[in-house]
Amino acid sequence: VQHHPQPVALAIQVTFKGPQVSVSVPSLDLGLMRLGDQTQVTVALTNSTQLEALWDLGPGESERADSNHTQITVEPCRGVLPPLGSCSVDILFRPLSCQHFATVLELAVENGQGCHLSVQADVHSPQVCLLTCDLVFSELYVGVPALGIITLINQTLLPAQYTWTMLQGQQAPLCSASFHSLLWNSGTTPNAKMDVTVTFTAHTDMELSEVSALCEVTGMKDPLVLGFFSKAQRLNVSYCLPRDCPGLDEEDPAASLVLDFGDNVLLKRPITKQLVITNHTGYPSPLHPGGRVLHWTRPPSPPAGQSQQRGLHVRSHYTLSKLRK
Repeated sequence: VQHHPQPVALAIQVTFKGPQVSVSVPSLDLGLMRLGDQTQVTVALTNSTQLEALWDLGPGESERADSNHTQITVEPCRGVLPPLGSCSVDILFRPLSCQHFATVLELAVENGQGCHLSVQADVHSPQVCLLTCDLVFSELYVGVPALGIITLINQTLLPAQYTWTMLQGQQAPLCSASFHSLLWNSGTTPNAKMDVTVTFTAHTDMELSEVSALCEVTGMKDPLVLGFFSKAQRLNVSYCLPRDCPGLDEEDPAASLVLDFGDNVLLKRPITKQLVITNHTGYPSPLHPGGRVLHWTRPPSPPAGQSQQRGLHVRSHYTLSKLRK
């Protein structure tokens, strides 16, 4: 500088940067997954510099020691981005077990600046259980359907689909069962309880203890087992005349039951008699009376000197039949 004894110094500082590549999302949350399924997500890589970028995307050195990285596939996993260019990368996740999956992918750029991408997912398999594994019918009649209620519990966050199979066991031919769950349409909501109505019919009065139904849940290895236990009673209906009821023969109350309308029955004149029908069980027992056999006999001729009267003796046998036996 003129008229200045010392020169003036100018400090110059320069930072040399290489290419810089970024990912379109900072992290990937794959959410809830069912074991056996797979999911694929596409992300974008962008080169924000005027330099060509050679990149590589995959597990970092610390993640390669963990087996988790084998469940992640990146396609393509490396490439070259032109200045200010971008490309798409597919990340495929195939879970190998039920787990909370978490890993970090490293985006490395040669002579440049990259970044990291965290990936996580929750992997479950369906798990459903019965609140009780036994269904006991304390009051059951042969041939009469009885209703019971069981409860299914979904123990995971996944929806579960299920089906009921035919009855199993040595005594399965002696009974039948059906299952109804109208509310959920054969599926359960996450973390929910569901009541299932069971209609059970025993076709014998034997004690049933070797009968079960299987509930197969999609995705579960073993089915649920529901056992049935019952001792059905037969319907018991008796009938008698009112005057005979106090002294009713318990072994055969209808052995000699006769409705006697007397001898002075006029033609076309109705006569009413009472018949007492008793249902000794706790379930309605429909009955239908019906005439089976009719006999007409001419009365004997009167002795000589007595007036001749016209008439017929009518004898009818009726049976009372149970609609359910």
